[in-house]
Amino acid sequence: MQRLPQTLLRVLRALLVLIALLALLIAYYWVHKPLDLALAGAIGGMALDLASAALIVGVAGGVGRIVMTRVDDTMLSRGERIALEAGLGLSLLSVGVLIAGLIGLFTPPVFWIAVLSMAALSVWRGRGWFTDCRDLVGGLFNGLDRWTILLAAFCALILSTTLLRALAPPTAWDALTYHLVEPTRYLADGRITAQPDNPFFGMAQGTEMLFGVAIGLFGRVTAAAPLHWLIGVLSLIGLGGLIARVAEAGKTAAWLAVTLILSGFSVWLLFGQAYVDLAPLLYGTLILIALVCWQQTRRTSWLILTGILLGMAVSTKYTAAALGVSAVLYVIRYARAKAALPIAIMAGAAFVVFAPWLVKGALLYGNPIYPYVFGGVAWDIQRTRQFNLVDSTLLSDGNAWKLPILPIAATVFGAENGTQFSFTMGPWLLTLPLLLILSWRTLEPNERTLAKDALLIGAPLLIFWGIAAATSGIGIQTRLVTMAFPLFALCGSLALTGMSRWPTKPLSVYFILQAMLVLSLLLESFEVLQTSARLQTAEYALALVSHDDFLSNTLGTYIGAMHELDTLPAGSRVRFLWEPRGFYCPPHITCIADSLIDAWTDPLANGQTPDQIMETWSGQNDGYVLLFDTGYQFSMSEDVRFRAQGLALQSAIARWLTPVWTDGYSYTLYRFNYF
Repeated sequence: MQRLPQTLLRVLRALLVLIALLALLIAYYWVHKPLDLALAGAIGGMALDLASAALIVGVAGGVGRIVMTRVDDTMLSRGERIALEAGLGLSLLSVGVLIAGLIGLFTPPVFWIAVLSMAALSVWRGRGWFTDCRDLVGGLFNGLDRWTILLAAFCALILSTTLLRALAPPTAWDALTYHLVEPTRYLADGRITAQPDNPFFGMAQGTEMLFGVAIGLFGRVTAAAPLHWLIGVLSLIGLGGLIARVAEAGKTAAWLAVTLILSGFSVWLLFGQAYVDLAPLLYGTLILIALVCWQQTRRTSWLILTGILLGMAVSTKYTAAALGVSAVLYVIRYARAKAALPIAIMAGAAFVVFAPWLVKGALLYGNPIYPYVFGGVAWDIQRTRQFNLVDSTLLSDGNAWKLPILPIAATVFGAENGTQFSFTMGPWLLTLPLLLILSWRTLEPNERTLAKDALLIGAPLLIFWGIAAATSGIGIQTRLVTMAFPLFALCGSLALTGMSRWPTKPLSVYFILQAMLVLSLLLESFEVLQTSARLQTAEYALALVSHDDFLSNTLGTYIGAMHELDTLPAGSRVRFLWEPRGFYCPPHITCIADSLIDAWTDPLANGQTPDQIMETWSGQNDGYVLLFDTGYQFSMSEDVRFRAQGLALQSAIARWLTPVWTDGYSYTLYRFNYF
């Protein structure tokens, strides 16, 4: 009993010290305020966006863990399991959101119910996925030699800088044209509806469904790009896990494959944008894993899983259908005369997953695979030619010689925002696989088997790319075959792994290749840091640059034009010409973006006169026309076939429209004379 007062005194003394220190801390920061409201808001907003994306991926992984209990995955590494289960869960969520949207339930409350339900399932039965993630992160950098640490450091730099870009306001071209326009319009309508003014809405939108959930949870469009970033990270985790499990070099080979993918500047851009191209990257990785597991076990469950992933891959990008051809040929290679049933099982699962998109296309656009083959709403032969750039193929441009060396040509001549390939790939991803020919004998048997599987799956994708490049200008773009990047990275990593076993005397070729790779990574790092500084992503994250200033610095005169539209009366309708980006249109007016940059040329090609076009627009109650003068002048100077149509536009403008605003060089806003 005598100890009680002493114990009480010690507790009181401790409380007094803590209260005094807390009071001191509060008083100090009450005066100094290192976090002002702007910085706190910026950090809080970015944390909320990243948390939204992580929540979606996390609950998807937990649900995927539950579904995968029916699949014997004991041979998988931790990284493969994490990626497969999250990819499967994201697929199920995407299909569910599509079905909900078609019946009028594309709303935030429905999304919250879905996510919370998945979270409850994940906590109840899918906790193992989160445990695997914790253990993977904990052991990611253990036991690395200096070479592997250098590769890991480069990957960390790329992923961290591109995450800052992903957390900034969206500015990428396609995101502002349709990737973000689609989910935000559906959220505004509360359902998935036909949108004839933007043909991109008619295509499959598997990733945009997930964007809709990310945006809908807290009403923040900036949550979409971090989700895309995480999808890309899942792909890297899955690919690294597969290679680490099979290759004798283990983590070194895994980090090398990840480095090869991230070494392209355009890949760095993709990781920071609300695009969909990292979804085919993920499904290309997962399908490779699933097919390899089927070949090793011959269990039907792996065929069903492959089919689900194939259906989802095509739901994200039609070009991923080439993966289906690869999968069929792979099954034929190993099942031979008994391949019919496995192919039917795989195709059936793919059809079930993709079927809701067929229904959506048929119901809303009159074509289950809109706009291909059967045309459909707001589509014609002229738009087919315009969209596919059939006059700008490698054959028509006199570049047929690039077809036999397509990976090398894409590496050397590909440049972001350039012609043809429009992608800065970096020097290694598409070229190092060629060294497999020289290093084949030094590979271990299990490495050779994995390389054969990758080549078997990748060869049809390369042939598909060649056919697309020969027949379509848009098919040349490297970005359309991101589903093949994991295969290139795997083969390149194994090629370098084999060369690491070559004799070091009289010349260490492997050491020289390492030095060349380090040099290119240093140059890539410099370009990334320079671009990050120019875009001011770090300054935005630290609230040194405001939201409006960031957009003005990045989008330039486009944002100025949108600010001008913000002054128009509520309910105004503005027709865009040569400007496809409608995302930042002020909410109180309606913008009809020129999504395919053919709003003027398409009706002319279909026989309408300039006056008829203007009369049609006026009949639709368009009050204004916003002309992107820069794009218009570019068409006038670069395409001689357009000049007559361009001059016709000038004459029509003089008769029908009155200029009311211009920034002097990029944009002019006109008002219809009757208005």
